[in-house]
Amino acid sequence: MNNLRCRCFPFAAPRWRQPVLLLFLIAMTASISCGQDMDTVGPLPTDGVWRMAGTFNNWNTSDDAYRLIPNDDGTLSLQRLFDAGRYEFKFVRNGAWDQGHAGAVGGDPSRLIQPGTNIPLIVDHPLPLRITLDPRRRRWTCETAPVDHAVPIVQYATPQLAGRPILVDLARSIPRLGHTITKSRVTGPNTITIKPGPEPMQWLITTQWPGGFDLAVTVFDGDWPEPTTIRLQVERSFQLMIDYDASSVIPMELTPDGTHAAVTDPLDGPRHAFNVRDQCFEKIGRLAYPVADGEQFAVFYDPRLERIDVRPGRFVTNTDEHGRLVIREIGVPVLHDPRRRDHLEAIAEDPPIVDLHAFTTADDDVTAITAVLGNSDGPGRRVPLTPEQWRGGTRWTARVMFEPALTRYELQVTGADGSTARNRYDVQLVPFIETPDWAKGATWYQIFPERFANGDSENDPSGIGVYFKPWGSDHRAVPDEEFVAWQERVRHFGDDPDLWDRQVVGRGPQDGPGRDRLYNVIWDRRYGGDLQGVLEHLDHLVSLGVTAIYFNPVFDAPSLHKYDTADYRHIDPHFGPWDPEGDAAIRAKETLDPKTWGFTAADRYFIDVFLPACKERGIHVIVDGVFNHVGREFFAFRDVQANGTDSPYADWFVAEFGDDGSLRSWAAWDGASGWLPDLRETPEGNLVEQVKQHVFDITRRWHDPNGDGDPSDGIDGWRLDVPSMIGDQFWIEWRRVVKSVNPDAYITAEIWYDATPWLSGDMFDAQMHYPFGSAVVDWLAVRPGMTAHQLSDRLDRAFDDDPPATQLIQQNLYNSHDTDRLASQLFNPGREFDAANRPQDNGPNYNGSRPSDRCFELSRVAVAFQAMYLGAPMIYFGEEYGMWGADDPANRKPMTWPDLMPFDSSDERILPDLLAYYQTWFGLRTGEPALRYGRLTHVDTGLPRVFAFTRQLNEDVLLVVLNAGDRPYHVDAAVLLGLPASLEPVHVDNDGDLGSLNSGVWRMIRN
Repeated sequence: MNNLRCRCFPFAAPRWRQPVLLLFLIAMTASISCGQDMDTVGPLPTDGVWRMAGTFNNWNTSDDAYRLIPNDDGTLSLQRLFDAGRYEFKFVRNGAWDQGHAGAVGGDPSRLIQPGTNIPLIVDHPLPLRITLDPRRRRWTCETAPVDHAVPIVQYATPQLAGRPILVDLARSIPRLGHTITKSRVTGPNTITIKPGPEPMQWLITTQWPGGFDLAVTVFDGDWPEPTTIRLQVERSFQLMIDYDASSVIPMELTPDGTHAAVTDPLDGPRHAFNVRDQCFEKIGRLAYPVADGEQFAVFYDPRLERIDVRPGRFVTNTDEHGRLVIREIGVPVLHDPRRRDHLEAIAEDPPIVDLHAFTTADDDVTAITAVLGNSDGPGRRVPLTPEQWRGGTRWTARVMFEPALTRYELQVTGADGSTARNRYDVQLVPFIETPDWAKGATWYQIFPERFANGDSENDPSGIGVYFKPWGSDHRAVPDEEFVAWQERVRHFGDDPDLWDRQVVGRGPQDGPGRDRLYNVIWDRRYGGDLQGVLEHLDHLVSLGVTAIYFNPVFDAPSLHKYDTADYRHIDPHFGPWDPEGDAAIRAKETLDPKTWGFTAADRYFIDVFLPACKERGIHVIVDGVFNHVGREFFAFRDVQANGTDSPYADWFVAEFGDDGSLRSWAAWDGASGWLPDLRETPEGNLVEQVKQHVFDITRRWHDPNGDGDPSDGIDGWRLDVPSMIGDQFWIEWRRVVKSVNPDAYITAEIWYDATPWLSGDMFDAQMHYPFGSAVVDWLAVRPGMTAHQLSDRLDRAFDDDPPATQLIQQNLYNSHDTDRLASQLFNPGREFDAANRPQDNGPNYNGSRPSDRCFELSRVAVAFQAMYLGAPMIYFGEEYGMWGADDPANRKPMTWPDLMPFDSSDERILPDLLAYYQTWFGLRTGEPALRYGRLTHVDTGLPRVFAFTRQLNEDVLLVVLNAGDRPYHVDAAVLLGLPASLEPVHVDNDGDLGSLNSGVWRMIRN
C-alpha cells in the first residue's frame, strides 16, 4: 500500500491453553537469530499516551478502552476481558501512527520494532488478559488477569439440532483468583428439557423445535453470582441417509454425546459405526458407494464446504463409563482404497492429477509397488511408487497425471519371493479442496500499473495534485521546478510548506535520508503508466513463461498506488483512453443499483481490448481487491463529508458527527481521520449490509461485465489487500459470490505468515507466499550461516499444512510493492524480512545504493530456485532486468525498458544476461510438467550452501541442485538419491561440476 503502512507480517501466535490458562507464543515462522538485535536500537518513547489499536476496535488509535495505564516500574498495562477470536494489533502512541507505533519482529513476536509487523493475539475462549508494554526493553507480555467474580463461559460440544441432545460445557468458565468452580446450573423456558450431563460442569439440553432460546447460566466458586443470559440458536432436525446398495437406505441416529452415530446394516446385521466431525448440518446429501461384505465407513462432514467425506474401514464400538459411544478402527489398513483420501487424493481435474498412496507393514514383505496407467489390458504407462517410513510401516507414494480420458489404473505389488499381485481401480476426481486448475503451477507477474509502461500519452495525469516526471529521469534528483510545484500544491490545499519541508523540520532519522526533500515530493510524482503500456509488452511476459498477471489496484483513485479507491465501479481514467466528458455523462446516471452502471472509456478498453489480448496469449488476470478501506475521494465518503448525518452513506463509515450533523472525525487505516477511511463492520466482523452488497455487486460486475452468465469476458480472480482486517464471515460469503459467478476464479490473500486457517476451502485459495521468499533469501545471504538443512525445515513449515491442491497455487515471491527488491535484500544482510528497509524512516542504516555485482549473481540462484520449486512463482515487475531498491518508494521506480535506456542515473541500467537467465529457467518450467505439477522431495546434500530437491510426476523424476556456495559441487546420483540411477542433464549453468553460484536440473534415468 502507500508509505503509511500497517499490515500483516510473519508472526508468532499467542494461544490460550487449558487447564493452567497460560498464554504462550507459538512461532508460526522460524525464529531468525542473525538479524540486528532490536534491543540495542534504544527504547521506545515513554512520554505520551500509548494505546492498543487492532482488529478488535477497527484499528481505532484513539480508543481509550484500550489505553495502557503507567505502572510504578515504568511499564504500561491494559487489563480487560477479551472475547474468543483471532486478533491483530499494534501499540500506538498519542493516537496517530506518525507519532510512533510499535509492532512485532517476525522471528520473535515479544520483541517490538517500529513500524514492525502486526502482533497476533489468538484467544481460544473468553478470558481476562493483562497486556503489558515495556518501552525501555521494547518488549510486551500477556498473561491472565485476576477476576473478582466467576465468569460463565459456555461451549456447545454437540450439534444444536431440534430433537437432539445438546451438550453444554461450562468447564472453561473463569473462576476468581484462588477459587475453583465446582458447580453450575442452567435454567430456561419450558420448551427446553435440561438435565445434568455426564460431567459436573456439563448439561444436556433438548429442544422440541428450532428457534432461539435464552438460557440463564451460573457457575459456583464459593457463592452463586447473578446468572448470565446465553442465547442458544437451534437448527432444524435432520436425518442423514447412507445408500449402501442403491436399494436400501439406512437412517443414522446420533448417540447421546452427539459426536458419533451408529446404524445397523440390514444386509448382514453388524452395527456400523460413524465418526462425525461436525454435525451442525446446513445441507445433507445422499451417498452411494459399492460395498464389500462387512465393510464399514467413517463419515466426516464439513458444513462450511457442504461436503461429506466417507472413509471405508473396520470399526468396533464400545461405551465408556458415561455411556458415550467410543469408536476404534481395527485391523491392518487395506493396502489401497481409492475411496479414501489418504490413499488417493485428487489434486486437479484438468489435467487429471492425483497423489497415490499404498500402505504396507513390515510383515507384508513387499519389495515394489508400481502403478500402471490406462483403461485397457495393454502395457500402459508404468509409475514406480516410492517407499517412505510411515507410522510404523511403509507408505508407497507417487504423483500421477492421467491422460484426460484414461482414468483407470492398476497397482502391481511385488513380493520378496518375486510374486506379483494386481488390483485395478478407477480414479475418483473429486478434490478435497477445490482450487482453480489453471492456477496450479502458474507463473505470475506482478504489475504496478503507474510504473510499468506509458503507452498512451493522452491520458497522462496532470493538475495541481501531481507532478509529471519523464520516465528515465533520475529517481533521486529533485529539480527546483519540482520542489516549487510541491510548495504550490501544499499551499493550494491550505497548508504551509515550511511545516512539511523535511530539510527544515526533519521527518526521518537524524541527519539521515529521511530529511531529504526527495521525500517531500516523491509520492506526488506520476510517470503515466497505463493499460496500453502493459498490452504493448504482453509478448515480453510470454517470453518469460508468464501465464498470469496480478495487478495492483486499477480502480479509479487519485494516488499513484490506487489503494485509496474513489470508485470500484470504474477503471482509473488515467489507465485507459482519455474521455473525461463522455465518462462524466456515464457517471452522472449511476446510483447504487448495478442496472444504472455504465462503462467508461477505460472500462471498455480493459474489457474489450486488454483482457481479450491476455486470453489470446493464455494469460489470466487478477486485480487487487481493497475492501477494508477506501479513499477520501470515494463517492460515498464525499457525500458524507458534504451532508453529514443526512447522507444515505452515513452508516458506511466509523464516523463521529457534531450536534449539527456535520462530519467531525472518522476511523481510517492510516490513523484517526486519515486519508483511507475504514468501511464499517458489524460487531461480528462482517461489513455492514449496504457496504457488503455494494462489494458483492462490484465483484459480480468485474467477473461478468455483460451479465450474461458467462464469465469469460471478465477478470479471473482477486488479490485481497489486508484481508485479516475484515472478519471471516464476510470472506466466507464473498467467496460464495465469486464462485457462483466464476467457479474457476482464483482468490489469493495478502497474508504474510502461515495462512492455513484461511485456506480450508471456504475463504481464500492461496496467499502471497512470503514464508517461501523469506526462507530462501535468508539462506542465500540475509541470514549468514543459515544451512540448507535449516532452509529445508523452513520450507517444510511453509507448505506442509496445505493440501496438494493448495501447495501448487501458492504465489511464491521474494519481493513486491511492499518490500525491498531482491538484489537489495541480498545487499543488506542481518535483517528481519521486510524490516528496517525504508531509509527515510525505519532503516537509517539500510544501504540503498546499487547492489554489488555479487548480489545480482546470487539472485540468479534465487531465480532458478523460484522457477523449479513447488508452487506458482511470482515475478515483481522489472526483476528480470535487475531493478533494485529499498522499500517504498524505491521499489516502485519506473520500469527500466531497454528501448528507453539510458536513464539519467547510470545506476539504473539493465542486465541483459539476467533477462536471458529468467527466460531460460522459466522456459524450463513451461516445458516440463513435473516442474509445474510434480511432487517435491527435499534431498540432503550434506553441505550448508548446496540445496537439492526432486520433482516427480508419473515416471519422470527431475533433480534440481542449487549451489549458493563459493566452491564447485559434484552432482552424483548414487550419493544424492541412493538409487541405481544415472542423471541426464536438462540444463546446467555451466558444463561439468556445478559451479559456484550456479544451478542445474537433471532427469533421473533408472538403471
